Amino acid sequence: VAVGYASNAVGTINDVKMIVGWAQAVGAYSFIDAVQFAPHGWIDVKELGLNAEEITRGLEKAVKRGSLLRVQREAKVYFLLNSPRGRAGVQAMESGKWSPGVASAPMERPNVFRLYEENIGPLTPLIADALKDAEELYSDEWVAEAIELAAKNNKRNWRYCEAVLKRWKDEGRHGKKDQQDTRKGSDRYTKSEFEEYLKRE
Repeated sequence: VAVGYASNAVGTINDVKMIVGWAQAVGAYSFIDAVQFAPHGWIDVKELGLNAEEITRGLEKAVKRGSLLRVQREAKVYFLLNSPRGRAGVQAMESGKWSPGVASAPMERPNVFRLYEENIGPLTPLIADALKDAEELYSDEWVAEAIELAAKNNKRNWRYCEAVLKRWKDEGRHGKKDQQDTRKGSDRYTKSEFEEYLKRE
């Protein structure tokens, strides 16, 4: 049984304890997506009827599948989401720059990643790569405005943002061609033997 603990779209919080109880009553496994709930409330796994062995087994399966990353520091084991931020966390831990539980300056992500998560949805490895590519092709201002436009039009997906950016590149932003390119194009007609007969407005 797969269930979301909470919805970040409408704010619904499901009765996960009851749902897990139903699943356990018929011998079914439960998968709880608690990503949206975790920052807002405490998740008591014992109250959900789970034990340490089941949790460890589930975590190890997630590591094998590639969803989670496992890092061991001395006697403690840490699991991080296999995402750009999670991979950065693993590198920081392995290099000794960060130790969980020790107060340190928060790791800053590029603004475009934060903007995407706040307005469009969860950041997956594929989306993170697409955002990096977009940053190389377009200005930060364009990428940010495309994301904001997608959210405003309730088209919350990267394909929409990408289509907007491509259209701006091809047709000009807000329907206006790059004036510098237009001027360059017109120079080939005005810088000629007939230049004196042509007047630029």
